[in-house]
Amino acid sequence: MDQPWQQDDCEELKAMVKPFSIIEASLRWCGVPEEMLEEVTREAKPKSDTGLGRAIWTHHAVPCLEARSALIARAIEVGELPQAREDGMPVSDHVAPTRRHVIGETLRNWIIEYYPNQRPEFLFPEGEEGTVSAPPKKNKRSEDELTLKSENSYLMIIGALLDAIKGDVPQLGNPPVFESEAELITKLVSRYTGFQGLSKRNLEEKFARAKEAIDT
Repeated sequence: MDQPWQQDDCEELKAMVKPFSIIEASLRWCGVPEEMLEEVTREAKPKSDTGLGRAIWTHHAVPCLEARSALIARAIEVGELPQAREDGMPVSDHVAPTRRHVIGETLRNWIIEYYPNQRPEFLFPEGEEGTVSAPPKKNKRSEDELTLKSENSYLMIIGALLDAIKGDVPQLGNPPVFESEAELITKLVSRYTGFQGLSKRNLEEKFARAKEAIDT
């Protein structure tokens, strides 16, 4: 193996094409060594048994795990960070929180855009720690995928509200009566746990924007 092309194992590019689970990406972001990833992953606990909390992790020895896994999980939930499945194939439909993955390249670009002072070693090879570069321009396909993801979130919300209005959600009662918007959101989140766009945070944000749009 004396030819350059035989010696180049593309080590720096491997992380760019690899699909990372939320917990692996978070642990690597926290700087957990490669040889300890499997052990720490086994010991980590999900923050909740339901909803998005299943993708947010805690570990007594890794204080930053909860914050960083929450950032990644929520970015996927609201469409900031394109998601993939275990095989690395991008998807725009619903994926259970526990199965959501991100490709190294999209995770790197997201960190550059939203957390420019962060330089996790597994995504930023030695020598790039001090550099700040804008992520590459999204091509039309990427923009279309994000648009579809956002549209799907709105459709999910609208569909859930239609079910509630028709009385098709047993948990809400028939006919449904809500003392407040907060009560409606709480019951929708309970009924549609894990559905894209139907997190408590997203519903609150979208409801507020919808009311503002109507008022103006």
